[in-house]
Amino acid sequence: MKNNNIPIPKFFEISNEDDLEKAAEYIGFPSLLKPNYGGGGYGILLVENLDELRKAYYKEGISYQNIILEGVATTFNLEEYMIGENWNSIDALADYCSVESIIQNGEIYHIGISDRTKLVSPFRESGYIIPTSLEQEKVSEIESVATEALKALGVNNIVTHTEIKFTSEGPKIIEINGRPGGTVPFRLKNATCGEYDLFVEMAKLSLGIPVNTKVNYKKYAASKVVHCPEGIWKIKKVDFKNLEEIKSITLLIPIRSAGDIVDSYNGIEDLICLSYLENENVIELVNDMYKIDREIRIQYELL
Repeated sequence: MKNNNIPIPKFFEISNEDDLEKAAEYIGFPSLLKPNYGGGGYGILLVENLDELRKAYYKEGISYQNIILEGVATTFNLEEYMIGENWNSIDALADYCSVESIIQNGEIYHIGISDRTKLVSPFRESGYIIPTSLEQEKVSEIESVATEALKALGVNNIVTHTEIKFTSEGPKIIEINGRPGGTVPFRLKNATCGEYDLFVEMAKLSLGIPVNTKVNYKKYAASKVVHCPEGIWKIKKVDFKNLEEIKSITLLIPIRSAGDIVDSYNGIEDLICLSYLENENVIELVNDMYKIDREIRIQYELL
């Protein structure tokens, strides 16, 4: 993407400790130290100077485990800390989005853009809503950048998930994955009242059958996760009962229970619970997503 002038953050791959000073000189500070195998905010550390970078790299060496490819070592990237701006009319939404795309026989089709709820410190994903409530001008700008990025990668006959940051310089690519995003297939189906099944379209894609790229959204559907506070914690008590009263929730999936250990470093891997939500009113839906964080009852012990 860099070689094709796609807007991306500056990055420097760190293979070993000898690369730290060169990375710091090239990227500058503040910046992010990120593993090259990860997701959902896993193992991302903010560094403000070279000394913090050295300490963060040491922490990664102790704490990081490859959750994508078991037993495979990883290198790290020092990446530009992108400053975002909110393009949404809803202040509670985040400064980035996701684009779901199908590429078949060289043609790129964007089937949906998801708004995101704000990150939980340090850099943990908290949820998304499909379809987007962004203005069409912004949608066109985002889709254009996603299209050029996918062309630069030369991908074909695949479903992709592209995350894009909103900045004063325009949209910048955060990441591109050769898969649909997280729980997107389920949320996409519910947002279309069962009319669009991404799993079926992926099966068609693998068999060379023409896919359906016309998505008729009838309401908003969302996924929301609850995280622990920043740090390492033992859960002393957790009560999900209050969440059952939240109007937009259609499915609540408890993940953690009393006695479990959770660590904010692990990002979405250590989520407390997952909720599916639906609503025809996007503002009500967003409000209910944040209500989940307020209404869940958890007692922690700091380790």
